[in-house]
Amino acid sequence: MSVLRLNTLGTRWEVDLSRMPEPVAENLRRLWRDAGDWTPDRSEPAGFPRRLAALPYGSPDGVVEGAERIFLPSDADSAPYAFSGELTRRAIAAQAGRLTMLHAAALALPETGATLLLVAPSGTGKTTAATRLGRELNYLTDETAAVRDDLSIVPHPKPLSIVGQGGKHERSPADLGLLPPRPDAWVAGLVILERAPGAPAQRIGVIDAIIDVIPQSSSLPAQAAPFGTLMAVLSAGRGVSKLMYGEIDDAVPIVLDLLRSAHRGAAVDLGVDRLAPPPDRAGQPWLGHHGTEDLDLSPAGLVRRAPWVDALREEDEVLVLNGPRPIRLLGLGSTIWLAAEEPVSLADLTALIVDTHGEHPQSDHLIAEAVRALADQGLLVAAD
Repeated sequence: MSVLRLNTLGTRWEVDLSRMPEPVAENLRRLWRDAGDWTPDRSEPAGFPRRLAALPYGSPDGVVEGAERIFLPSDADSAPYAFSGELTRRAIAAQAGRLTMLHAAALALPETGATLLLVAPSGTGKTTAATRLGRELNYLTDETAAVRDDLSIVPHPKPLSIVGQGGKHERSPADLGLLPPRPDAWVAGLVILERAPGAPAQRIGVIDAIIDVIPQSSSLPAQAAPFGTLMAVLSAGRGVSKLMYGEIDDAVPIVLDLLRSAHRGAAVDLGVDRLAPPPDRAGQPWLGHHGTEDLDLSPAGLVRRAPWVDALREEDEVLVLNGPRPIRLLGLGSTIWLAAEEPVSLADLTALIVDTHGEHPQSDHLIAEAVRALADQGLLVAAD
Protein backbone atom coordinates (compact mmCIF):
# COMPACT_ATOMS: atom_id res chain seq x y z
CA MET A 1 0.00 0.00 0.00
CA SER A 2 1.28 3.48 -0.91
CA VAL A 3 1.20 5.39 2.40
CA LEU A 4 2.30 8.96 3.07
CA ARG A 5 3.03 9.69 6.73
CA LEU A 6 2.74 13.34 7.77
CA ASN A 7 3.21 15.15 11.06
CA THR A 8 2.03 18.76 10.88
CA LEU A 9 0.29 21.23 13.21
CA GLY A 10 0.84 18.66 15.96
CA THR A 11 -1.26 16.03 14.17
CA ARG A 12 -0.09 12.81 12.50
CA TRP A 13 -1.78 11.39 9.42
CA GLU A 14 -1.34 8.15 7.50
CA VAL A 15 -2.55 8.88 3.98
CA ASP A 16 -3.38 5.93 1.74
CA LEU A 17 -2.45 7.02 -1.79
CA SER A 18 -2.88 3.62 -3.44
CA ARG A 19 -6.05 4.69 -5.27
CA MET A 20 -4.41 7.79 -6.77
CA PRO A 21 -2.33 7.79 -9.98
CA GLU A 22 1.33 7.19 -9.17
CA PRO A 23 2.47 10.64 -10.47
CA VAL A 24 0.09 12.25 -7.92
CA ALA A 25 1.33 10.03 -5.10
CA GLU A 26 4.96 10.67 -5.95
CA ASN A 27 4.41 14.44 -6.12
CA LEU A 28 2.70 14.50 -2.71
CA ARG A 29 5.51 12.46 -1.14
CA ARG A 30 8.07 14.90 -2.52
CA LEU A 31 6.20 18.06 -1.51
CA TRP A 32 5.58 16.97 2.09
CA ARG A 33 8.93 15.42 2.91
CA ASP A 34 9.73 18.16 5.47
CA ALA A 35 6.75 16.97 7.54
CA GLY A 36 7.76 13.31 7.79
CA ASP A 37 9.03 13.13 11.39
CA TRP A 38 6.73 10.54 13.02
CA THR A 39 7.61 11.50 16.62
CA PRO A 40 4.33 12.51 18.36
CA ASP A 41 4.15 16.22 19.08
CA ARG A 42 3.50 17.13 22.72
CA SER A 43 0.42 19.03 21.55
CA GLU A 44 -1.07 16.12 19.62
CA PRO A 45 -4.80 15.68 20.39
CA ALA A 46 -6.30 12.38 21.45
CA GLY A 47 -7.23 10.01 18.63
CA PHE A 48 -4.07 10.47 16.55
CA PRO A 49 -2.54 9.25 14.35
CA ARG A 50 -5.51 9.14 11.99
CA ARG A 51 -5.88 7.50 8.59
CA LEU A 52 -6.98 9.19 5.39
CA ALA A 53 -7.76 7.55 2.06
CA ALA A 54 -7.20 9.75 -1.00
CA LEU A 55 -9.65 9.08 -3.83
CA PRO A 56 -9.85 10.68 -7.29
CA TYR A 57 -12.77 13.00 -7.99
CA GLY A 58 -15.67 10.99 -9.35
CA SER A 59 -14.74 7.78 -7.53
CA PRO A 60 -17.66 5.55 -6.54
CA ASP A 61 -19.05 6.56 -3.15
CA GLY A 62 -17.72 3.66 -1.11
CA VAL A 63 -16.45 3.11 2.41
CA VAL A 64 -12.72 2.79 3.05
CA GLU A 65 -12.40 0.71 6.19
CA GLY A 66 -10.62 2.46 9.05
CA ALA A 67 -10.00 5.69 7.12
CA GLU A 68 -11.62 9.04 6.38
CA ARG A 69 -11.98 9.77 2.67
CA ILE A 70 -10.66 12.82 0.87
CA PHE A 71 -11.27 13.47 -2.82
CA LEU A 72 -8.55 14.98 -5.02
CA PRO A 73 -8.01 15.82 -8.69
CA SER A 74 -6.29 13.07 -10.65
CA ASP A 75 -3.50 15.18 -12.14
CA ALA A 76 -0.18 15.77 -10.40
CA ASP A 77 -0.35 19.57 -10.79
CA SER A 78 -3.81 20.17 -9.28
CA ALA A 79 -3.95 17.51 -6.58
CA PRO A 80 -1.28 18.97 -4.24
CA TYR A 81 -3.07 22.30 -3.77
CA ALA A 82 -6.36 20.56 -2.97
CA PHE A 83 -4.57 18.16 -0.63
CA SER A 84 -2.81 20.97 1.28
CA GLY A 85 -6.08 22.78 1.86
CA GLU A 86 -7.90 19.64 2.98
CA LEU A 87 -5.16 18.55 5.36
CA THR A 88 -4.78 22.04 6.85
CA ARG A 89 -8.53 22.32 7.50
CA ARG A 90 -8.60 18.94 9.24
CA ALA A 91 -5.56 19.74 11.37
CA ILE A 92 -7.01 23.12 12.39
CA ALA A 93 -10.31 21.48 13.34
CA ALA A 94 -8.45 18.93 15.48
CA GLN A 95 -6.53 21.67 17.34
CA ALA A 96 -9.47 24.10 17.71
CA GLY A 97 -9.61 25.43 21.27
CA ARG A 98 -6.24 23.86 22.11
CA LEU A 99 -3.77 26.13 20.28
CA THR A 100 -3.80 29.78 19.26
CA MET A 101 -3.86 29.53 15.47
CA LEU A 102 -3.30 32.53 13.23
CA HIS A 103 -3.42 32.91 9.46
CA ALA A 104 0.25 33.82 9.36
CA ALA A 105 3.68 32.93 8.07
CA ALA A 106 6.20 31.98 10.76
CA LEU A 107 9.97 32.11 10.37
CA ALA A 108 12.64 31.50 13.01
CA LEU A 109 16.14 32.87 13.51
CA PRO A 110 18.55 29.91 13.20
CA GLU A 111 20.78 31.11 16.04
CA THR A 112 18.07 31.31 18.71
CA GLY A 113 14.71 29.97 17.46
CA ALA A 114 13.20 33.46 17.85
CA THR A 115 10.20 33.50 15.51
CA LEU A 116 8.26 36.31 13.91
CA LEU A 117 4.60 35.76 13.03
CA LEU A 118 3.63 37.62 9.85
CA VAL A 119 -0.14 38.07 9.85
CA ALA A 120 -2.06 39.07 6.73
CA PRO A 121 -5.15 38.05 4.72
CA SER A 122 -4.77 35.63 1.82
CA GLY A 123 -3.16 37.09 -1.25
CA THR A 124 -1.37 39.94 0.53
CA GLY A 125 2.20 38.72 0.71
CA LYS A 126 2.66 35.99 3.35
CA THR A 127 3.90 33.35 0.92
CA THR A 128 6.14 35.83 -0.87
CA ALA A 129 7.57 36.89 2.49
CA ALA A 130 8.07 33.27 3.57
CA THR A 131 9.79 32.42 0.27
CA ARG A 132 12.20 35.36 0.57
CA LEU A 133 12.87 35.19 4.32
CA GLY A 134 13.00 31.39 4.48
CA ARG A 135 16.37 31.41 2.75
CA GLU A 136 17.85 33.05 5.86
CA LEU A 137 15.37 31.89 8.49
CA ASN A 138 13.86 28.52 9.42
CA TYR A 139 10.58 28.07 7.56
CA LEU A 140 7.76 26.95 9.88
CA THR A 141 4.70 27.79 7.75
CA ASP A 142 3.27 30.22 5.23
CA GLU A 143 -0.34 29.48 6.18
CA THR A 144 -1.17 28.67 9.81
CA ALA A 145 1.01 29.59 12.79
CA ALA A 146 0.02 27.49 15.81
CA VAL A 147 1.14 28.70 19.24
CA ARG A 148 1.09 26.73 22.48
CA ASP A 149 0.29 28.32 25.84
CA ASP A 150 4.03 28.54 26.61
CA LEU A 151 4.49 30.59 23.38
CA SER A 152 6.37 27.84 21.59
CA ILE A 153 5.31 27.14 18.01
CA VAL A 154 4.05 23.95 16.38
CA PRO A 155 5.45 23.74 12.81
CA HIS A 156 3.20 23.40 9.78
CA PRO A 157 5.82 23.08 6.99
CA LYS A 158 3.34 22.71 4.16
CA PRO A 159 4.31 23.21 0.53
CA LEU A 160 4.11 26.84 -0.58
CA SER A 161 1.42 27.86 -3.06
CA ILE A 162 3.14 29.95 -5.74
CA VAL A 163 0.98 31.88 -8.20
CA GLY A 164 2.09 31.23 -11.77
CA GLN A 165 0.76 30.53 -15.21
CA GLY A 166 -2.43 28.52 -14.91
CA GLY A 167 -3.08 29.31 -11.23
CA LYS A 168 -1.43 28.22 -7.98
CA HIS A 169 1.26 25.55 -7.93
CA GLU A 170 2.69 23.82 -4.88
CA ARG A 171 6.44 23.98 -4.32
CA SER A 172 8.27 22.14 -1.56
CA PRO A 173 10.24 24.22 0.95
CA ALA A 174 13.41 22.30 0.03
CA ASP A 175 12.97 22.97 -3.70
CA LEU A 176 12.73 26.70 -2.91
CA GLY A 177 15.90 26.60 -0.84
CA LEU A 178 14.16 27.30 2.48
CA LEU A 179 15.73 26.30 5.78
CA PRO A 180 13.97 23.36 7.48
CA PRO A 181 11.61 23.81 10.46
CA ARG A 182 12.84 23.50 14.02
CA PRO A 183 11.03 22.14 17.10
CA ASP A 184 12.29 24.81 19.53
CA ALA A 185 10.82 27.91 17.87
CA TRP A 186 9.23 30.57 20.12
CA VAL A 187 7.25 33.77 19.53
CA ALA A 188 9.52 36.81 19.37
CA GLY A 189 6.96 39.21 17.93
CA LEU A 190 3.97 39.58 15.65
CA VAL A 191 3.85 41.81 12.59
CA ILE A 192 0.68 42.75 10.73
CA LEU A 193 1.67 43.04 7.07
CA GLU A 194 0.25 45.74 4.82
CA ARG A 195 1.40 45.73 1.22
CA ALA A 196 1.90 49.43 0.46
CA PRO A 197 4.86 51.80 0.43
CA GLY A 198 5.10 53.42 3.82
CA ALA A 199 6.84 53.70 7.14
CA PRO A 200 8.79 50.85 8.77
CA ALA A 201 7.37 48.68 11.54
CA GLN A 202 5.54 50.79 14.11
CA ARG A 203 3.60 50.06 17.30
CA ILE A 204 -0.18 50.06 17.00
CA GLY A 205 -2.86 50.08 19.69
CA VAL A 206 -3.76 46.73 21.19
CA ILE A 207 -7.44 46.92 20.28
CA ASP A 208 -6.54 48.00 16.74
CA ALA A 209 -4.17 45.02 16.54
CA ILE A 210 -6.70 42.54 17.87
CA ILE A 211 -9.36 43.78 15.44
CA ASP A 212 -6.86 43.20 12.62
CA VAL A 213 -5.80 39.78 13.93
CA ILE A 214 -9.16 38.20 14.85
CA PRO A 215 -10.28 37.74 11.20
CA GLN A 216 -6.96 35.96 10.64
CA SER A 217 -7.41 33.58 13.58
CA SER A 218 -8.82 30.07 13.62
CA SER A 219 -11.26 29.00 16.34
CA LEU A 220 -10.16 31.76 18.74
CA PRO A 221 -13.55 31.98 20.53
CA ALA A 222 -13.38 28.24 21.32
CA GLN A 223 -10.41 28.77 23.63
CA ALA A 224 -11.00 28.94 27.37
CA ALA A 225 -9.53 32.46 27.56
CA PRO A 226 -9.47 33.77 23.97
CA PHE A 227 -8.28 37.31 24.67
CA GLY A 228 -5.91 36.14 27.39
CA THR A 229 -4.12 33.76 25.04
CA LEU A 230 -4.12 36.24 22.17
CA MET A 231 -2.71 39.01 24.37
CA ALA A 232 0.08 36.67 25.47
CA VAL A 233 1.04 36.23 21.82
CA LEU A 234 0.74 39.96 21.03
CA SER A 235 2.90 40.95 24.00
CA ALA A 236 5.63 38.32 23.52
CA GLY A 237 9.17 39.41 22.71
CA ARG A 238 9.06 42.66 20.73
CA GLY A 239 5.27 42.79 20.84
CA VAL A 240 2.94 43.64 17.95
CA SER A 241 3.72 46.02 15.09
CA LYS A 242 2.36 46.92 11.69
CA LEU A 243 4.77 46.78 8.75
CA MET A 244 3.94 48.67 5.57
CA TYR A 245 6.18 47.81 2.64
CA GLY A 246 6.34 48.04 -1.12
CA GLU A 247 8.67 45.12 -1.88
CA ILE A 248 9.50 42.31 0.52
CA ASP A 249 13.25 43.02 0.17
CA ASP A 250 12.56 46.37 1.88
CA ALA A 251 11.20 44.51 4.89
CA VAL A 252 13.99 41.96 5.33
CA PRO A 253 16.32 44.19 7.44
CA ILE A 254 13.41 45.19 9.69
CA VAL A 255 12.37 41.57 10.25
CA LEU A 256 15.93 40.48 11.02
CA ASP A 257 16.42 43.37 13.45
CA LEU A 258 13.21 42.49 15.30
CA LEU A 259 14.30 38.87 15.66
CA ARG A 260 17.88 39.59 16.69
CA SER A 261 16.80 42.05 19.37
CA ALA A 262 14.13 39.78 20.92
CA HIS A 263 14.69 37.90 24.17
CA ARG A 264 12.85 34.75 25.18
CA GLY A 265 10.54 35.40 28.12
CA ALA A 266 10.42 39.16 27.49
CA ALA A 267 7.01 40.78 27.10
CA VAL A 268 5.68 44.20 26.19
CA ASP A 269 3.15 45.85 28.52
CA LEU A 270 0.03 46.13 26.40
CA GLY A 271 -1.70 48.53 28.77
CA VAL A 272 -5.07 46.77 28.71
CA ASP A 273 -7.31 45.11 31.27
CA ARG A 274 -9.01 41.83 30.50
CA LEU A 275 -12.64 41.58 31.62
CA ALA A 276 -13.36 37.86 31.60
CA PRO A 277 -16.92 36.74 32.43
CA PRO A 278 -17.54 34.71 35.57
CA PRO A 279 -18.47 31.08 34.81
CA ASP A 280 -22.19 31.70 35.24
CA ARG A 281 -22.12 34.63 32.77
CA ALA A 282 -19.95 33.13 30.03
CA GLY A 283 -21.34 33.21 26.51
CA GLN A 284 -21.11 30.43 23.95
CA PRO A 285 -18.08 30.58 21.62
CA TRP A 286 -20.04 30.29 18.38
CA LEU A 287 -23.40 31.71 19.50
CA GLY A 288 -23.54 35.44 20.01
CA HIS A 289 -26.21 36.50 22.50
CA HIS A 290 -29.30 37.65 20.62
CA GLY A 291 -30.79 41.10 20.99
CA THR A 292 -33.71 41.50 23.35
CA GLU A 293 -37.01 43.36 22.98
CA ASP A 294 -38.22 43.30 26.61
CA LEU A 295 -36.39 46.40 27.84
CA ASP A 296 -37.90 48.95 30.19
CA LEU A 297 -36.37 52.22 29.03
CA SER A 298 -37.96 54.29 31.79
CA PRO A 299 -35.66 55.82 34.46
CA ALA A 300 -36.51 52.89 36.77
CA GLY A 301 -35.76 50.22 34.13
CA LEU A 302 -32.89 47.86 34.99
CA VAL A 303 -30.30 46.43 32.59
CA ARG A 304 -27.15 44.35 32.93
CA ARG A 305 -24.54 42.81 30.67
CA ALA A 306 -25.63 39.88 28.56
CA PRO A 307 -23.36 36.79 28.67
CA TRP A 308 -20.09 37.44 26.82
CA VAL A 309 -17.09 35.35 25.81
CA ASP A 310 -14.28 37.77 26.70
CA ALA A 311 -13.54 41.50 26.79
CA LEU A 312 -10.67 43.99 26.91
CA ARG A 313 -10.53 47.55 28.20
CA GLU A 314 -8.00 50.06 26.90
CA GLU A 315 -8.45 53.46 28.51
CA ASP A 316 -11.92 54.69 27.46
CA GLU A 317 -12.80 51.94 24.98
CA VAL A 318 -13.85 48.31 25.27
CA LEU A 319 -13.67 45.35 22.91
CA VAL A 320 -16.27 42.69 23.68
CA LEU A 321 -16.19 39.22 22.14
CA ASN A 322 -19.85 38.28 21.77
CA GLY A 323 -19.88 34.78 20.35
CA PRO A 324 -17.39 34.71 17.45
CA ARG A 325 -17.42 38.46 16.70
CA PRO A 326 -15.73 41.39 18.45
CA ILE A 327 -17.70 44.57 19.10
CA ARG A 328 -15.81 47.81 19.74
CA LEU A 329 -17.39 50.24 22.17
CA LEU A 330 -16.45 53.89 22.59
CA GLY A 331 -18.02 56.84 24.38
CA LEU A 332 -21.50 56.15 25.75
CA GLY A 333 -21.40 52.50 24.73
CA SER A 334 -18.21 51.82 26.66
CA THR A 335 -19.42 53.66 29.77
CA ILE A 336 -22.79 51.89 29.79
CA TRP A 337 -21.39 48.39 29.25
CA LEU A 338 -18.77 48.85 31.97
CA ALA A 339 -21.38 50.18 34.42
CA ALA A 340 -23.76 47.29 33.75
CA GLU A 341 -21.64 44.55 35.30
CA GLU A 342 -24.46 44.29 37.85
CA PRO A 343 -28.08 45.45 37.37
CA VAL A 344 -28.23 49.22 37.00
CA SER A 345 -31.15 51.57 36.35
CA LEU A 346 -31.31 54.01 33.49
CA ALA A 347 -31.56 56.80 36.07
CA ASP A 348 -28.24 55.75 37.59
CA LEU A 349 -26.71 55.34 34.14
CA THR A 350 -27.83 58.85 33.25
CA ALA A 351 -26.25 60.30 36.38
CA LEU A 352 -23.00 58.45 35.71
CA ILE A 353 -22.85 59.50 32.07
CA VAL A 354 -23.59 63.15 32.82
CA ASP A 355 -20.85 63.07 35.43
CA THR A 356 -18.42 61.39 32.99
CA HIS A 357 -19.28 62.99 29.66
CA GLY A 358 -21.02 66.21 30.69
CA GLU A 359 -24.55 67.59 30.39
CA HIS A 360 -26.59 67.33 27.21
CA PRO A 361 -30.12 68.67 26.63
CA GLN A 362 -31.22 65.26 25.30
CA SER A 363 -29.34 63.06 27.78
CA ASP A 364 -32.31 60.85 28.62
CA HIS A 365 -33.11 60.17 24.97
CA LEU A 366 -29.48 59.57 23.91
CA ILE A 367 -28.85 57.17 26.78
CA ALA A 368 -32.05 55.22 26.12
CA GLU A 369 -31.07 54.94 22.45
CA ALA A 370 -27.57 53.78 23.39
CA VAL A 371 -28.99 51.14 25.73
CA ARG A 372 -31.31 49.92 23.00
CA ALA A 373 -28.42 49.74 20.51
CA LEU A 374 -26.31 47.68 22.93
CA ALA A 375 -29.25 45.36 23.56
CA ASP A 376 -29.76 44.97 19.80
CA GLN A 377 -26.12 43.88 19.53
CA GLY A 378 -26.66 41.30 22.23
CA LEU A 379 -24.56 43.10 24.86
CA LEU A 380 -27.29 44.10 27.35
CA VAL A 381 -30.38 42.37 28.71
CA ALA A 382 -33.20 43.40 31.01
CA ALA A 383 -32.46 42.77 34.68
CA ASP A 384 -34.82 42.07 37.56
